[in-house]
Amino acid sequence: MAKPDYKITGERTEMQIFHEDRNLTFLFPAKGPERYVDIQEQITKDRLKAPNFAETVSLVYTAYKNSNEPEFKNVLDILDERSLWAFTGNLYIPKGKGDYQNGVIIQDNPQIKNGKIFMDESELVKKLEANDKSIRFVPFGFKLVEQYVDEFEKNAYVIGLAGEEGAEKLAEIAGKYKARPVVYSFGEVNEKITRASVLGGNYWDGGRLVVDGGYVATTVMTTGMAMFGVSLSADEGSASAPKNKQREVS
Repeated sequence: MAKPDYKITGERTEMQIFHEDRNLTFLFPAKGPERYVDIQEQITKDRLKAPNFAETVSLVYTAYKNSNEPEFKNVLDILDERSLWAFTGNLYIPKGKGDYQNGVIIQDNPQIKNGKIFMDESELVKKLEANDKSIRFVPFGFKLVEQYVDEFEKNAYVIGLAGEEGAEKLAEIAGKYKARPVVYSFGEVNEKITRASVLGGNYWDGGRLVVDGGYVATTVMTTGMAMFGVSLSADEGSASAPKNKQREVS
């Protein structure tokens, strides 16, 4: 995979990276450490967008490839020391009738209602049937916990969260750690469960990449988790930021 294009510039600090077929501008420094719901609220108040899982992967991948830049090194430090919230929700569905049962419905940037992630099964199924790309369904049966990098890259749940390109990036990042990557999620459920997504690096059992789809959005770990907001446009990102010296890297 070719080295990604990026630019660090801005009137706060803007980390401009290439994601899929477009540029994204992440604003530095990170929000948090805080709960998912609180960081999402902070990002919205600042007229920014909360990055979904695939966008978070692209940020981490660019940081991994350009870790000599202090801003990108900070991204990796947060990944390893705190972990990064990814604003992609998971609705786990038990066995039942219908095409979208006994698995997980994945939604980018789900709504927050009453301080919790809100994912309505019937509405999500309608969007799945309409081929809405922001919604995916992955049946249970995907491998959990520790796995080889090639298994990790092909893991249906990892692909559901990050997309095929994102899974390739994650597999490359996973190779920099000593231990094999792990996937935390559910193998089955007896009732509907809604959870948030997290991407982490250096956990208590030694350095390894961790994809976790089992976090409660109102939970904060001892060290807390963080995330960088994404500008809705380059101009809007600059407008919401305090003035600072501009620096460009090409």
